[in-house]
Amino acid sequence: MTKRRVLVAWIGHSDLKAMAVAEGCALGAGILETLGGSPPAPGDSGPTKTLVSVEPFDEIRLLSNSPGPWNEAYRDWLGGDVTVIATELERPTDYAAIFRAANSALAMLMNDRADHPLDLCIHLSPGTPAMAAVWLLLGKTRYAATFYETYQGRAWKTEIPFDLTLDVLPELLRGPDARLAHLAAFAPHQIDGFGDIIGDSQAIRVAVGR
Repeated sequence: MTKRRVLVAWIGHSDLKAMAVAEGCALGAGILETLGGSPPAPGDSGPTKTLVSVEPFDEIRLLSNSPGPWNEAYRDWLGGDVTVIATELERPTDYAAIFRAANSALAMLMNDRADHPLDLCIHLSPGTPAMAAVWLLLGKTRYAATFYETYQGRAWKTEIPFDLTLDVLPELLRGPDARLAHLAAFAPHQIDGFGDIIGDSQAIRVAVGR
């Protein structure tokens, strides 16, 4: 059975600005005024539209903390089989809320498509650095994914040269393991702190090596 290619990403300000300029309507003018900053360069269609113009996807799921009308307009402008998942964020660096939203979206996707093999693709470029960091964490642990990035009209697959479960976590655990091995090499009464234990039961005497 052919895998279903599904793209997951956040809708970022660059995406919304690109749509606003391209549509040139009252809603677009309101988006540009609200978001502020520099408008996109001529011909810049934003990160997500850039990616989907060169990579085929059977389905697209976008997380967004923008107003509902903006999300609907962006979904229609992007085209294709697009689902927008509205989420609430108090601030763009709220890692806990970002993690909950992203993990929930991926879990829901896996549940919805449990009967069909998936080729999960995650777009790192839209949104904030915090959002990209959470995508990397989830896409390298719970949900095996292919990562993409875009910049100035170009799109490419991003190779992440490490595996959190094989490279990072064992290194983090090596320190505590070495400490335990060091302690195990000594009798209890030779270790600082054990000599101060008070008690005269057999269990205490055995524990501290008396």
